[in-house]
Amino acid sequence: MLMKPKSKRTIRIVVTSVVFAFFFAGIVGVWFYVRLPNGRAEITGATIDNDYNNLLSGGNLVRIGDRIYFNYVRNEASYGLMEISESGSKRIYWEGKKSGPHRLSHRIRQHNDQLVMAFNDKIQYYSAEANSFKDYEPLNAVPNVTIFYQMIGQNLLYRQATDPKDLEVVLDGNLKLYSRNKQEIIAGPNIGAFYTVGNEIYYYNTESYVSGEFRKYNLIDQTDVSVCKLDGYYNMFYFIIEDNYLIFSASNQNTAGSPHSVYKVNLNSSPKRIETVCIGNPKVSNYCADIHSFNVYNGTIYISSHSGLTTYDVKTNENNRLCSKYTEECYIVDDVWVYFVDQESKLWRVAQDGSGLEKVFG
Repeated sequence: MLMKPKSKRTIRIVVTSVVFAFFFAGIVGVWFYVRLPNGRAEITGATIDNDYNNLLSGGNLVRIGDRIYFNYVRNEASYGLMEISESGSKRIYWEGKKSGPHRLSHRIRQHNDQLVMAFNDKIQYYSAEANSFKDYEPLNAVPNVTIFYQMIGQNLLYRQATDPKDLEVVLDGNLKLYSRNKQEIIAGPNIGAFYTVGNEIYYYNTESYVSGEFRKYNLIDQTDVSVCKLDGYYNMFYFIIEDNYLIFSASNQNTAGSPHSVYKVNLNSSPKRIETVCIGNPKVSNYCADIHSFNVYNGTIYISSHSGLTTYDVKTNENNRLCSKYTEECYIVDDVWVYFVDQESKLWRVAQDGSGLEKVFG
């Protein structure tokens, strides 16, 4: 039977419509894949000095004045360092479409009110006038300096880069003090992390994958004493000291499931005892630990996990759930807000009392 002309026209129309629909869907899909979100937020609250804690907790958010800077990533084409303010958002740095891991590995922090970022072999600062990053001589003048440094007065304490051409990944290395154009090795070579309080330098000396020792070096009398040993703990990447407590996160092979958890040591107690702040959910795979990171500010520990953002009082462990959203990183840059990042790299903030949850970017 021959097909009627009208039937042929109908089929052509249907086929054309389907092809156009697929083409249009593809165009829309590509647009959604590569587009950057827009965001705006009034940056309020008095700025605080929590820069080093924020670096240790992730190093992907900085506040300078009435602007915040955030390392955002959605996919290989939609990512970059974003500047966000009340007037809107813009991308100030990215490295083009990337294959493989596409999160910017360059951690950011502020130094003398400048936004600085660690590149492969140097530290650069953002020039708003040039809208680009330039060499930052105040830090690059320090031999083998890394983004992991703390200031002690006019002196700079840092872990030496094990490879001068790669300042982004710092393996265990020497802990150095740079003062008046001179370098002094404080400890090494297996220093996994450090933290300064006044003239006292606390550091972690790595002995093996599951053991190490917290030690304290005094800059005045140059004494170096043991604080506390860790046996059976691993994946201890950083620690923070607050209100005479040494706080760290690690996995403990002596705990069922070895979940990544948060612990503390009372530096005023004798003998020193490791206390548990929060145990991660052991049912979460080791490849994606339940507790992702922690931060500390004003006597409070902020813990980011699959179950949300939770605060713990440093001394009493009294806790409060600020938000139930999946949280990977959190940052405290002022006395009002806690900024946090979810699993899709969206940036949120919630007041430090748990009120006023809002999305900032993503």
